[in-house]
Amino acid sequence: MDEATQGCEMPNPDQCHMDVESNIGAEASSYQWNTGKPKRPLENQDIDADDDDLDMPDFAAMIADFKGPKKDMIGYKDLPTIDADSKKELYPGCKKKYSKLSATLALLRFKAANGLSNKGFTEMLGLFKEILPEDNVLPRSTNEAKKIVCPLELEVQKIHACVNDCILYHGEYKDLRACPTCKHARYKRRRAKDKYKLDDEIKTRIPFKVVWYLPLIPRLRRLFANPREAKRLRWHHDERTADKYMRHPKDGAQWELIDNKFEDFAKDPRSIRLGECTDGMNPFGDMSTNHSTWPVLLCIYNLAPWLCMKKKYIMMSMIIQGPKQPGNDIDIYFQLLVEELLTVWIDAL
Repeated sequence: MDEATQGCEMPNPDQCHMDVESNIGAEASSYQWNTGKPKRPLENQDIDADDDDLDMPDFAAMIADFKGPKKDMIGYKDLPTIDADSKKELYPGCKKKYSKLSATLALLRFKAANGLSNKGFTEMLGLFKEILPEDNVLPRSTNEAKKIVCPLELEVQKIHACVNDCILYHGEYKDLRACPTCKHARYKRRRAKDKYKLDDEIKTRIPFKVVWYLPLIPRLRRLFANPREAKRLRWHHDERTADKYMRHPKDGAQWELIDNKFEDFAKDPRSIRLGECTDGMNPFGDMSTNHSTWPVLLCIYNLAPWLCMKKKYIMMSMIIQGPKQPGNDIDIYFQLLVEELLTVWIDAL
């Protein structure tokens, strides 16, 4: 957790809801810093502060974000197709001005929100395609729909971990077949005929434990590629009201302490300040504690208070697979984020 938030009330991670399938992100309750004074109008509040609650996203901004400063991003070669699909009407004369891309994304969001299976979603697409005019461009199957929006997705790294949370099979341990600390095997032996085989002889290698890591740098790159988002990330420096009241983490003593310690970092208002939160959850929808999966979320403190807890700006950093909670060994998983933050820090300096 960022030191700048010490002494301030933060949202309970149990209030966060993830949508893993659609990778939409996480949703958390908004908060307001308590100043002990009556609320006053937020005259400087962004008029588009709630644009993430609109029915449809801003596809022009999304395409602009996706372009980014570097052309080695995932799906960059498919950008012309995405651009064309965002402008192609669902069918000629569509009154709602739905495009092929927006309609497909809206239906995928509906699928994720209502827990539809791939088979059920394919049948629903087939029914809609029959109802709409014959020359509609709605996808026919779940796979076809995902291919349309696939280039918009961000990279997800699947990294194996020791079942006892000793190490990650990453970096110097990447090619190991057993944990050097507890000697536990890396892969399961699910069939009887695999019991006495060597790991290299087993065709189907299923790890005992996995952590899904979502790299931070590509997402920050996309935020700064959009002029509107880049302006919002400077709010703490350009638009914050500086007085004696505690309205933002920057008003705290810890923020000032960090600025004094790292002067070069503090000089650039674009320097990102992140807060990290995590807690265990049961992804199977019941109250049992037999399974505990740990999502790790990041929020951006550069933003205004009415924006930094919006689901649009809360980033999923990693998902630590259960069923056992990592406990004090969770720092083994945090090394993935620390390594990436160190890369950003060194490049910035």
